[in-house]
Amino acid sequence: MGDSTSPHRSRLWSDTDLPDEIEDELFGSLTSREAMHSYHPSSSDRDSQDSAESSRLSLPPRPPSQDFPFPPTPEARASSETNTILAEMIASTPRPCFDSQALASMAATKASKLVRDNPTLRGDDLLRAIRKAEEDVVLENNFLKERQRVASQTMHHSVYGLSLFSGPLSKKSGGRRASMEVTLGKWKTRHFVLKQSCLVYYLTDDADEPRDALMFDKSLEVKASKSDPHNFQLITSTRALNLRAESEEDASNWIAAITSQFNLSAFSKSHVHSSFTPMRDGSTCSAIVDAEDYFKAVAYALSLAASEIFIAGWWVNIDLPLLRDPEKPPTTLRDLLLDAACNRNVKIYVLLYKEQAIAMPNNSQYAEEIFNTLHPNVFALRHPHPLDVDATLWSHHEKLVVVDRRIAFVGGMDLAPGRFDNSSHQCAPKDRATFFPGQDYWNSRAGDFKPSLLNTSTWTSDAFNVEINPRMGWHDCATMISGGFLVGDVCRHFVQRWLHHRADVIKGNKHVPIVLPATEGVVHAGAGPNLSVEGIVRNAGLSFHNSTRVVGQCLRSAGRWSTGLKTERSIYNCMMRLISNARRFIYIENQYFCLGFREVGEEEVEEDEEDPLPPSPSTEDADSRAANRARKRLIKNGIGTALFRRISEAIGKGENFKVVVVYPHLSWEHNPVQSTILQLQNESIRTLMSKLKEAHPQVEDWGQYISLNNLRAWGRMGHRGVKMEEIYVHDKLLIVDDRTTLIGSANINDRSLLGMRDSEVALLFHDVETVETSWAGETVKVGGFSNSLRCRLWREHLGEEGSGVEDPLGMGFDMWRHRARANRRLFEASFPYMYRNEYKKMKQVPGMNVGAAKWESNPSSDDETGLEGIRGFVVEAAVYFLEDQNLLPKVGTKAYLMPLHMFV
Repeated sequence: MGDSTSPHRSRLWSDTDLPDEIEDELFGSLTSREAMHSYHPSSSDRDSQDSAESSRLSLPPRPPSQDFPFPPTPEARASSETNTILAEMIASTPRPCFDSQALASMAATKASKLVRDNPTLRGDDLLRAIRKAEEDVVLENNFLKERQRVASQTMHHSVYGLSLFSGPLSKKSGGRRASMEVTLGKWKTRHFVLKQSCLVYYLTDDADEPRDALMFDKSLEVKASKSDPHNFQLITSTRALNLRAESEEDASNWIAAITSQFNLSAFSKSHVHSSFTPMRDGSTCSAIVDAEDYFKAVAYALSLAASEIFIAGWWVNIDLPLLRDPEKPPTTLRDLLLDAACNRNVKIYVLLYKEQAIAMPNNSQYAEEIFNTLHPNVFALRHPHPLDVDATLWSHHEKLVVVDRRIAFVGGMDLAPGRFDNSSHQCAPKDRATFFPGQDYWNSRAGDFKPSLLNTSTWTSDAFNVEINPRMGWHDCATMISGGFLVGDVCRHFVQRWLHHRADVIKGNKHVPIVLPATEGVVHAGAGPNLSVEGIVRNAGLSFHNSTRVVGQCLRSAGRWSTGLKTERSIYNCMMRLISNARRFIYIENQYFCLGFREVGEEEVEEDEEDPLPPSPSTEDADSRAANRARKRLIKNGIGTALFRRISEAIGKGENFKVVVVYPHLSWEHNPVQSTILQLQNESIRTLMSKLKEAHPQVEDWGQYISLNNLRAWGRMGHRGVKMEEIYVHDKLLIVDDRTTLIGSANINDRSLLGMRDSEVALLFHDVETVETSWAGETVKVGGFSNSLRCRLWREHLGEEGSGVEDPLGMGFDMWRHRARANRRLFEASFPYMYRNEYKKMKQVPGMNVGAAKWESNPSSDDETGLEGIRGFVVEAAVYFLEDQNLLPKVGTKAYLMPLHMFV
């Protein structure tokens, strides 16, 4: 066993040199038969182990004698012709009892030298001396092998931690909860190692690479067998593992060791927000706004990688240019990964979402093939398997990059086309070839990404006519973190997904290497201080940073299909608490704003109900009220209820309380998926407003409490005239009271929040460093991270370079509200087709082909003078646009075949 009192100590160490106790065991007394027997397993022990252990060296049987005499004297070193001949015979005749011919030759050479140096030895004394020489060779060889093995495991164990307890156990195959594997329940002996937060097993006790791992989670149970005291069972969310020890005492020791370590683990219990991880201090974070800075930061971190890179994304494109400079060739993700793998021997692990090809352009099959053939150090997995019917409706939506387990990037940005942008959000960019090649010039109204153009490096081909269609801007946010244990928690989520996807036996992923969770507080040596938030801020040339100390927590949405775990919805739980406990101000930026008015508890799991059917197009008016009532039951989250209650509380108490929301209008034209989401989303927002108005009829100006907004840009496209286009809001950001920030991959909809649907990851930050400021005449403390990020975003959206945005309750809020309304009026005056609350039906929208639900031609305007008055990008949303129009999927479209809860 692996405890310090056992003679069979663990053979896994984190130090470069062999531990003292092992050196004592090997070399304390070379003439002690007991010491050598304690090091080498008996023949019966070897027979009971897996056949893969046959490579272990065995010694010939010993003669029944006491000590080995070794009495060379000066007189005895006289040369002897007989002994010389004997020595030559020994040296030229390798002993047949050695499995290794090279080792047998070494033993024969040493025996030959012994005979030459001891010419007086005869008979049994000579045989015993030769036997001793052979055994010394075996010991020395094993010692050298141990040193080499420990050296090869230095990186492995500096990250994964030394063993706390180890030894042989027999395991029964099968027991995976989320696996479709059919097993015969065979017992096989493996070498098990207990680590800080997982149980790992190896094929043999001297194997370098683990075969698999069982990670601790709060559901772990250790059960002793009632029928056989040698047997016990480990049960987690992912697996029921049946084990058998060699003795009853060993079984008891294993049960005690696992139970003790589990109770010490941070992952043995549920934490605040029902998260798998606790709140962590000691971390430094900095926000990243828009993809130009994000790509720079990620590229710089990848260039410093020394040992490991983790990448997970909804969409990952290996030929994406991360660094774009008109004076230099672009640097792609492929360039950086190849450099890391080839020149620094970095291991790279990539998790790809396996999309439904009928609906999405990700082309992950091509990506998986390219990654897995790029270099032997690069490994990619796709998930889910199409035979997993429950998983086909949902996606792996998280976006993260981790380098050397020292720095992590988490947020809304995929390493994919269409994302690149900066704070200018040009819809008619001048240097398109450098900054927006091919499908990076994106506009979902003109046409979505083309899968046929994404399967080679020629994805730079245009997806639509870029001469007449403006570019749709892309606004996004992410964060980078280093220091403390928070990065390790992000890694743990990645590792849990990796192990879960690797166990997909239908895909045959068992050749893919195991990745283990890190020991808390242990990190790679890496590239020194530059591989940190502070180092990237200093060297990557970012346009904005707010490097700050925070207390943080890793949150996620995870379930059986996505991670093999029981449902966790800690992002949703956190969001509900932040909204309910907000004191003065809530700021939201999100890709979706689908509000539900049902209350799902933190630990409650609801199964999806049958969808209400959309009304038939021919009976739309007659069925609309019944359909609306049914759709109100469709969205299950309680975000709408939380907002309603908090705003109502503020009204009742007479508090100065504001909610500001920024989300995209969505490109509903000739896009049945987006038009369906637009209808369901706007219905939910209108439900919130009607509930508030019904509960508080005395309030005349609801804009004093809640502000709903989109982002929009305009530009001249040469002789094509002036064009306008939406800026697609894609980030997932919640800031409360400028003291707390939630940022990650989760949208405000059921897909992201309920846990058993899309998988997500997010980070919660509570500011440690605060400053005093004035809000609406009251002195308040705001956080360095949250306040600086919110002010940075407001300056971009409002087109303000100076002060004024600091006060979200007074002057800053008034400026926001005025600018959003003024910009809308100017856009409406110049573009008659601009979506607005007055257009209740599609036929009221000028230039719209109602049958095709698209523009007759791409609209433009010659009224550039009026547009000059627009400042920033914010425009007031129009939640009553197409209020009386049925935008749900029409019969015959692919979207019609999808259940409605897929859209929200």
